[in-house]
Order: sequence, then structure tokens, then C-alpha cells
Amino acid sequence: MVTNRVSTGSSRMTQLIIHADDFGMADHIDRGIQHAYREGVVTSTSLVAGGETFSSAVQIAKANPDLDIGIHLTLVGSTPVAEPAKIPTLLTGQGVFFASAWSFVVRYCTGKISQQEIDLELAAQCEKVLSTGLTITHIDSHQHLHMLPGIFELVTKLARKYNINAIRIPCESQSPALIFKLYRYPRLAQQIVLNYLCRKVTKNFICSDHFRGFLDGGQLVCKKLYDIIAGLPEHGVTEIMCHPGIADPQSPYATWGYHWQQELETLIDPKIKNFLAEKNIALISYRDLLRGEP
Repeated sequence: MVTNRVSTGSSRMTQLIIHADDFGMADHIDRGIQHAYREGVVTSTSLVAGGETFSSAVQIAKANPDLDIGIHLTLVGSTPVAEPAKIPTLLTGQGVFFASAWSFVVRYCTGKISQQEIDLELAAQCEKVLSTGLTITHIDSHQHLHMLPGIFELVTKLARKYNINAIRIPCESQSPALIFKLYRYPRLAQQIVLNYLCRKVTKNFICSDHFRGFLDGGQLVCKKLYDIIAGLPEHGVTEIMCHPGIADPQSPYATWGYHWQQELETLIDPKIKNFLAEKNIALISYRDLLRGEP
């Protein structure tokens, strides 16, 4: 559990949110997130309302009241919360979301998905998470689909409705030199599109100033995390997205190719805490970010 949190009013320290995605999707992920929070540097997570371990994840959250909890809105790779008959354009013939973000984006951009059904499903997810009584600090989404035009406006409307004042903006700056290393960063093209979408939105809500972790999603092992920390902007708040978990070859999400166990081992490595202290970097959460706003 991190101890070097400070108010965002501090001007002497770089400030960092380390956020674990996919809380409530599977037991091996949930246990990894709890371990990375209690023994490591994770300060924040977000809950998947349609996740198979939603209920047990809620109990973990309640047992760790200082762990920041957001809503991880999901439109792919999970099960719906709304009544399936009311959201047919979002679902396969088996009554679940489409597996990939690419499938969703193609259907969405070709008019095969109903905006009204998206609104209904995302509202149902928000209400399910809020019904737990947990303090919810922010909204983000699986595969960053909340950044799509039209969906982003729905999400900001829901955030206002449910009094959630922070939303993730996953704009990750890159060196132009990365273009020549596209083979090493298969997500680079996606990140370029994401950055374009991020810059188009009106930010009438609270968000971090900087974001890291999408390019190395599921692969945030030791050297990569060190490199990200070493290159953090000196001013403002940065969010680093991570995916800790316990290794489970039988996981239904094993096909993602994520290095959950290695990320967990990186996040609980005392050397990371020491490196943060050496760099004068303060770990904070979205809760701290909200408190720091005038």
C-alpha cells in the first residue's frame, strides 16, 4: 500500500496515478490488483459492471477503502448489464458483446449500432456500480471506446448525471522516432487516432494532464515502467495504466497475451518505490486529484 501520497496542491513534486484496469473481470486479475495496491504502487482501479467477478471485486474494494475506484465502461469483451432484448445492436447472437474493439468500431462507424442502446447500457453499468455504495471517483473504459465521437458525449452526460467529475483522457505523447519502430509498437497507429480524438474533446471535467501505458498495454514490465517514470513530465499529473494479475493459463482472457504476473511483480518491486522517491515523484489517486481542484 502506497504511503507517499500528497495533496495535488504540492508544486515541488511530480504527481503520478498508477491505475489498474479490468477490476471485476476475473479472480486472477482482481487478486493481482489487490496485491499491487497493498504491497506495491497501484493507487487506483476501475470496476467492470458486467465482469464475472463483479461481486467479489466489490468486497475487495470495501476491504480496501483507500483504493480509488472508478467505472470501467465496457462495450466489448464482456457481458451486458442492461436487458439484452433492449440492446440487440450491441450483442452477438449469443447475447454477449462483440469480442474485439475493432469489430465494435467498424459496426459503430457504419451505423449498425444504436446510440440509444449504448446510452441505455452505459447508464445501466453506472447504476450497477453506484448501487454498491462505493465512492466512485472517475470514469474510463475498456479499449478506450468512450473516446469515440458520439459515445464521449454520452459518457460526459452520464458523468454529470451521476456526479462523477473525472474522466480518463488517454492522450499519450510519442517521439516522432517511434514511427520508424512501428513493428515494436503495434498499438502506435491506434494511439495516434486516440490522440486525435482526445484533442478534439471539450474538457469540461477533471482529468490527468498526461497519460502513459497504452503503447505498452499488458506488457508493462520492469524496464518499460522505469523508462516511463524516468521520462515523466515535471509538471502536472500523469496517469499510468497497468494490468497486474496472477498468472492463470486457464483464464478466458489468456488470448490477450498480457503479462499479468510480470506486471504485478514489477509493481510490487521495492526498487520501483525507491526510484519514485529518488525522482521526487508523489503517488496520488483520482480522489486526490479531485480534492486538489479549486
